[in-house]
Amino acid sequence: MFVFLRRTAILLASLQGLLLVLLPCAALAVQTAPPSPGAIKIDNRLTGTADTVTVTGLTPGDTVRVYADEAGAALLGSAAAASASAVVSVAQLGVEAGFVYVTVTSPASSESRRIVKSFSAEPISHAPAAGAVTVVNEPAGTADKVTVKGLHAGDTVKVYRARTDTTALAAASVPSSGTAELPVDQLGGTAGYIYVTVTEAGKRESPKMQKAYDGEALTVPPAAGSIHIVNRLNGTNDSVTVTGLLAGDVVKVYADEAAASPLGSAAVAAGQSSAEVTVAQLSPSSGTGRVYVTLTRSPRLESRRVAKLFSEEPVSPPLLPAQITVLNYRVGMSDEVIVAGIEPGDTLRVYADESGSSVQASAVAAPGETSVVLRAAVLSGTGGFIYVSVQNAGKAESGRVRKGLPDQEPTPAPDPSDIAVQNNGGLIDLVAVKRLAPGDVVRVYADEAASAALGNAVVAYGSTEAAVSLSQVGAQDGLIYVTVTRAPNAESRRVAKSFAAVRQTSPPQAANIRIGNEIGTSSDTITVKGLTAGDTVKVYANSYISGEMASGIVLSGNGSVTLAVSQLDQAGGTVYITAVSPGKTESRRTVKAYAAEGASIAPDRSFIRVDNVAGSSDTIAVSGLAAGDTVKVYAAEAASIPLATAVVAEGSTQAAANVSQLGSGYGVVYVSVTSPGRTESGRVPKIYAAEPVAATLSALQMTVLNAAGGSPDEVTVYGLQSGDTVRLYNSETDAVVMVNLRGESAAATAIAGQSSLTFDALQLSPGGGALYVTVQSSGKLESGRAMKAYPAE
Repeated sequence: MFVFLRRTAILLASLQGLLLVLLPCAALAVQTAPPSPGAIKIDNRLTGTADTVTVTGLTPGDTVRVYADEAGAALLGSAAAASASAVVSVAQLGVEAGFVYVTVTSPASSESRRIVKSFSAEPISHAPAAGAVTVVNEPAGTADKVTVKGLHAGDTVKVYRARTDTTALAAASVPSSGTAELPVDQLGGTAGYIYVTVTEAGKRESPKMQKAYDGEALTVPPAAGSIHIVNRLNGTNDSVTVTGLLAGDVVKVYADEAAASPLGSAAVAAGQSSAEVTVAQLSPSSGTGRVYVTLTRSPRLESRRVAKLFSEEPVSPPLLPAQITVLNYRVGMSDEVIVAGIEPGDTLRVYADESGSSVQASAVAAPGETSVVLRAAVLSGTGGFIYVSVQNAGKAESGRVRKGLPDQEPTPAPDPSDIAVQNNGGLIDLVAVKRLAPGDVVRVYADEAASAALGNAVVAYGSTEAAVSLSQVGAQDGLIYVTVTRAPNAESRRVAKSFAAVRQTSPPQAANIRIGNEIGTSSDTITVKGLTAGDTVKVYANSYISGEMASGIVLSGNGSVTLAVSQLDQAGGTVYITAVSPGKTESRRTVKAYAAEGASIAPDRSFIRVDNVAGSSDTIAVSGLAAGDTVKVYAAEAASIPLATAVVAEGSTQAAANVSQLGSGYGVVYVSVTSPGRTESGRVPKIYAAEPVAATLSALQMTVLNAAGGSPDEVTVYGLQSGDTVRLYNSETDAVVMVNLRGESAAATAIAGQSSLTFDALQLSPGGGALYVTVQSSGKLESGRAMKAYPAE
């Protein structure tokens, strides 16, 4: 079939030549029929050998071309057919599979269209099976060995440490036996993985096959029953003894299963069968625990760790609450805790909480005493409780027993409505409380249980309020807790009071920042507008560094400040600018680009807007400029003549340049700015969208009257807008609109207030058929064609 098409093409080419002689106008060459994909064969050989593309079913004189892609001009290779086939040599198609594009050009005919043809990847060796690989991990000092079976003589075997390694641990060529043995210096004491490849003759190296190997031989661990632990009282060394051993065995004791260093170790002496390891302290606090014990017997490695539980140190029994009496006296008198039913030599301690280390009072029972009195200037407890312990001679301290602390008469708590919080960013925060009495003490806490106050204040004589100054309550919204203490009563309960977050200053707008990168001056200038008197402006070199390059305060009412910067980069760059309003936090940083010395600042791409309108001139608007700046719009980055220019008027910050037509499709324009006294900035590319296309009509928006008896036919289109132009076509591809019986084009535009158009004096097909309708709205391209079927007359 392909040969028949080729001969037909040659015949057509001959007829074309004859027509060129007979006709006064030159005719276009007949395009060569493309090759069939089945006639194309691709041989993707190993890297280092040229690949080939063979095409059959040709005619001598045909030229075959091979391309890398469907539309590119890059030619991989070509060849002329001396017979019914041609072979094109290509330096390298690539290691992986892919596609090429093939054409045929017959004499006197144009080149055929490109036919895509896939090709396979270069041949790759088969990876060895895991079962064919054996790994022997010898003890330290003896080389390890990797054996691979079931190979072919001449194959190359490589062993890698990791899947991603490019350098092999070992490599060997396979002998005639088909088995390769590769010595490896040391794989390591623990189990792991190696990765093995095979490279067959004429093929690429195979994928890496993962093979697990065992660790070197370990010593058998000691039995848990052979481990004996003595956990003595804090201050005396503990011991771990292991029995049933051999002379020279080494015992190590670890704190946990993964600890790198042991708590202690010991070797079995000659003639002995046990070893005792001395440990400074197994458990300084009460409670049971565990240690991990290993055994090392030469020449084997250290055994795995065996966990062994041990009992807690001897602990004193706790007191009973009934043994404890608490006397909470008024302010100015020492409080007392009386403990009865104890033994001489017992040590008593009083704590404010269940776990804290601070002791409020302590005492030791004298000889012959069975009770003791502990005194503290002021007892304090958590949640209204104190905690008392006893320590008997030769034992650890007991657990703490909770005992209620009798309440003192508290001061009435302040009303939340009488508390005001001023959260000032960068300034001292204030907590004011009113409706108090002289001498009252106000305290402010960070939370409901904090032991230390953030700050306090005393109501002055003749006043009824106090203000507590705090460095910072926090940038975010939150809660503080306020108390009042009025002598002789105790401190009131804590009253929660919410406060609002510190407000962040709004960042300066990039359009309000002007940077003067002057030539040859000792300092450059940065002017920021749109601010408020008292605002502080800071300039940073980048988005994260803490030290500013310059800063200044807005003093006047015009809302601007000009800062001097020692030297900006001569070649241009960016700075980061913030604002800080009084009582607010610093704003986020606004990035602002500046031009090289003497050059204008290029416009920000986000400040460029392109309106690509169909049927009228297009507009390029640029904002964020200064009066007198000149905007130029170019069609290309290197164009010498601009498409349009515009100048920013006095009092304005933007300019709009008009271009007769950018084109119906999308594209790119290049925009520059020239400030007075400076050279033109670099050109900023701006992508613009294609001209908008009107929405295709629905067939439901049309009615067709196909009148019988030779009467004129009629088409009405509904749902239109003022300015919409409607066109009728006989087919989906006609370039010319339909013509009515009066010889007029079937096209019309809806005027103001008109939502439908009727086309009369038409002659449609008596047997029925279809017509095609488009609409073109103002500023948009003509829509797609909507088909409307109509019945027979």
